[in-house]
Amino acid sequence: MRFAACVLLAVQTSIIALNAAEADAAHARVALGTGSPVDDTGTGGTGGSEALPDVHGQTREIAFYLARVLPTDVAYRSAPQTVQQAMTFQDRGEAAAERKRARSAVRLGHHKAMRRVKRAGVRWHSSGGCTDRGVRTCTSLASVRAGTISAVIALKRESRCPIKITGGTEAGHAPGAYSHGNGYKLDITLNACVDHFITHNYPLYSVRGDGARLYRGPGGDVYARESDHWDILFR
Repeated sequence: MRFAACVLLAVQTSIIALNAAEADAAHARVALGTGSPVDDTGTGGTGGSEALPDVHGQTREIAFYLARVLPTDVAYRSAPQTVQQAMTFQDRGEAAAERKRARSAVRLGHHKAMRRVKRAGVRWHSSGGCTDRGVRTCTSLASVRAGTISAVIALKRESRCPIKITGGTEAGHAPGAYSHGNGYKLDITLNACVDHFITHNYPLYSVRGDGARLYRGPGGDVYARESDHWDILFR
């Protein structure tokens, strides 16, 4: 809240300065001839005048910054009227999407990730009975992306199926930018409920080199049907 107050104070100060600039611009238009507008290049009106400040453009920039750094509803309610008018739905939508991407990229420790999935009713299993990320028989969620955890929880809620994680960020998986080790992929066990949900809701679009059938989920997620589990890439 202290940060929000500082941001709002800075915005209020900027708005006062912009309002003063707008008033000066209005006076300049009157002085330049019967109140006729002057264009941005100074060639309108009587000609040869200096360019007037782009007050509305600057107000819009402040509005977009405010929408980015504060929760959308707080930013809009707290903003001066001039800024509210400049905060279009597109601005607020882009700011919300940017915050969502930032949250999705946050890395979680194993225990924090486990607390989240357990609360959502998602189960976990390790063939080796361990969580060590460096051991391939363990199942670790260390350094998994928050967005990956949110996505597997969403799968649980949307499908209403039992979900059990059997593969996370532990050693032994194929490398790559969007790999298990980089926190983008999880393995879950097969079951009739989740198998039906994936294959009947997401289109089959390809077959991988190892024969796994690939289904395209929302947001570019990829569900690979391997022999004994689903190998899922959550983008």
